[in-house]
Amino acid sequence: EDEIIGVMQLLNSIDQKTGEVQPFSSEMQQQVESLASQGAVALTNKRLVAELKNLFESFIKLIATAIDKKSPYTGGHCERVPEIAMLLADAVEKTKEGKYKDFTMNEEERYEMFIASWLHDCGKVATPPHIVDKGMKLETITDRIEVMDTRFEVLKRDAEIEFLIKQIKLLKNGTKNGVLKKAESDLENAQTLLKKDAISNDEFNQLNLSLISEKSNYTQAKERYEKCSLTAPFDGTIVDMNLNLGEYIAPGQTVLPPVILADMDHLIIEVSVSEKDISKIQVVQDVLVHVKAYEGAPFDGKVSLVGLMTSQGSSSFKIEISLMNIDRQLKLGMIANVSITVKRLIEALVIPRKYILEDSNGNFVFISENARAVKKRITIEDSRRDIIMITGDLKPGDSLITQGYRKISVDSPLKVIN
Repeated sequence: EDEIIGVMQLLNSIDQKTGEVQPFSSEMQQQVESLASQGAVALTNKRLVAELKNLFESFIKLIATAIDKKSPYTGGHCERVPEIAMLLADAVEKTKEGKYKDFTMNEEERYEMFIASWLHDCGKVATPPHIVDKGMKLETITDRIEVMDTRFEVLKRDAEIEFLIKQIKLLKNGTKNGVLKKAESDLENAQTLLKKDAISNDEFNQLNLSLISEKSNYTQAKERYEKCSLTAPFDGTIVDMNLNLGEYIAPGQTVLPPVILADMDHLIIEVSVSEKDISKIQVVQDVLVHVKAYEGAPFDGKVSLVGLMTSQGSSSFKIEISLMNIDRQLKLGMIANVSITVKRLIEALVIPRKYILEDSNGNFVFISENARAVKKRITIEDSRRDIIMITGDLKPGDSLITQGYRKISVDSPLKVIN
């Protein structure tokens, strides 16, 4: 706004009867101002498209440069491919014989090929450096000793898990483990031998201490097992597990939530709303939710939360939409299109966009009234492509002027032909 992007100059208005120079009429001035306004919109849109195109190209070139920097062996590859690709396209177009003699590309197709050649290696952004940074196909940067250590650790862990699973099964059945049973049996045999003076008191006491130690170990293992139970704070459905049966977790080890539980009957949809539209959104507004899996069958929801600050790194606000999923048709992770009812109009008219004019005071249309042109002020409430929903002075039954409406002015005499 308030930026001059072009100038339209009016010179020498000539009276058609006398041929003398005369001032421009206010009607002509209004028409020229309207034309200039439309021209300014067209120029602004063209500039915005050019800026977006430039931003897009800069972004993909930045990705290509980042890929080239990952390895000295392939550095510059992403920059060379677009040049070679366009040279090949030119060479093919110049071919006068063979199967490519009729091959041609328009500007749009050439631009598409240019962008595709810049992006042909974009997947390498996520490829680990030890795979990208190779001078030969079979070269490896690591000596793999860490892999061997990991394999032995896995075997050791599997053995420990197998032992612990056996202990857990014994505890579940209320059965004492084999070590404790053996200690009790040894002590009973030692008591018999002690009565027959076949062993000394020291040997008997040693076996008694072993029994006490094994009882203590058994009690501790049972207590640890009883503390392994997890209780969820709400009813729901398990949608993911980050631990396997028998997996060992060391004390103090940071792990993901062992189980992800979801209430599938009450779902939340997160939506980002721009700063321009956030003032229209309020809690409890009605929402229609459209999912590709159920086209033609929208789900009803309501706005349950409106964010109080913008999302990090953007100018949009997060809102949450709650909806019931009684039949459990909706699944977690589905992508939905939502329509939020921000305003309800009791009465409104719908007219084509092309009949709406604009001046310094806003939007208006012309109607025919008593064979005269009458200006009616309107307010645009909503639009769907070329169809506009309006409110204002225009009423049902008014005769909207649809031919020559840009050439008339207020109180112009009209002759209705049809």
